[in-house]
Amino acid sequence: MIERVHPPITEKGLKPALLWAAFLGSSWTWIIGMVLPVFLVADYGFWGWVVFAAPNIIGAGAMGFVLPNEAVSRRVSGKHRDMCLRFSEITVVFHFFVIGWLYQLLFGWWGVGVACGLGLIVWIMAQKRTGTMIATVAITLISFIMAGIGFTQSGAWEGLVGIGGEGLRLSADSLWFFVPASVLGFLLCPYLDLTFHRARQSTSPGVGKAAFAIGFGIVFCTMIVFSLAYAGLLRPAVIEGKTITLPTIWLVILAIHMTIQAGYTIGLHAREMNLRMGKAGVLRVFVLGIAGVIAGWIATQSDWSMQVGDNVMRSSEVGYRTFLMCYGLAFPAYVWLCMIPTIRRNITSRGKVWVWALATLGGAPLVFGFFVMNKLWWMVWLIGLLIIARIIIEMLPQQKTETEQA
Repeated sequence: MIERVHPPITEKGLKPALLWAAFLGSSWTWIIGMVLPVFLVADYGFWGWVVFAAPNIIGAGAMGFVLPNEAVSRRVSGKHRDMCLRFSEITVVFHFFVIGWLYQLLFGWWGVGVACGLGLIVWIMAQKRTGTMIATVAITLISFIMAGIGFTQSGAWEGLVGIGGEGLRLSADSLWFFVPASVLGFLLCPYLDLTFHRARQSTSPGVGKAAFAIGFGIVFCTMIVFSLAYAGLLRPAVIEGKTITLPTIWLVILAIHMTIQAGYTIGLHAREMNLRMGKAGVLRVFVLGIAGVIAGWIATQSDWSMQVGDNVMRSSEVGYRTFLMCYGLAFPAYVWLCMIPTIRRNITSRGKVWVWALATLGGAPLVFGFFVMNKLWWMVWLIGLLIIARIIIEMLPQQKTETEQA
């Protein structure tokens, strides 16, 4: 199936390249780009952020080159429509979970309301290209201004120690086991992101490549460098679940940046769901939003925690890392097993999905053990499982062509 949900390309040149670059960079910042660096700096120090950033920038930017034109993107998003929608749904509820947990902890319920309200506004504006670009330019510029101010403030760049440095939660060796998890997730997940497909389907081949390169090499990179700058500042709230009193300037900077970025991503994914599912998509966003905020709020109220080695992991962190399992296993495994072309043509799609489902079920305990329980070698077993699953897919029976059936 070839999707026709986006209008044909009408513009070429530098202006659309820059606009779609801002769209891509901001749409991908979201809850992982803004919050995961806090965990990584606490666990691994500065190099944890590097291992997160490099495959993220390269993997997302590469999509504009791997999918060379709008026609290829339309075929991919059409053929894998259902899983792309699942990606948007999980992304939406993940945002609302963090809003109910961290935003409520940092900014109070007004922060929750503003983020949700902005999501609604962006969804309305994103129905048309002009509205999308107005929201994109405004949000990107505001975040850049907040980052520029934040880079110079007291409290920025705290806790940035090297491998094995003092105060880190995990050993130096553990960083090497995080590398394949980061590479697997960030190289493969972009192909399920419908906002990326919107950008690729709205640009000519040259403009699209420029937009993806600038969007992730400059816009998104700036956003996650800013996340690195405030990672140490937010550690007590994110890691220890403490209610912290931020300096007024930081409260303003982070409240503005984090609420507009979360609202922007929610609105864009809601728009893609609405396009493909109609009113059911809007209803689903509403239900997921309520469920996510409630789950996040419960995490802040719960005293439950896990002892992981010498560290205590609170329920909010366990919840956050559990969501990461989707981006560290379920979604990248789908791309690896079901989307990348096989050596032998016409392998049955149903067979691929069955292998993916079994591999995901079998790998779930392994990825939970790695992401949550710090079982380092379980990541190696997971990679082995996915390699075996790919070999099995290459050996599946081929569908008969119409000529053979006749």
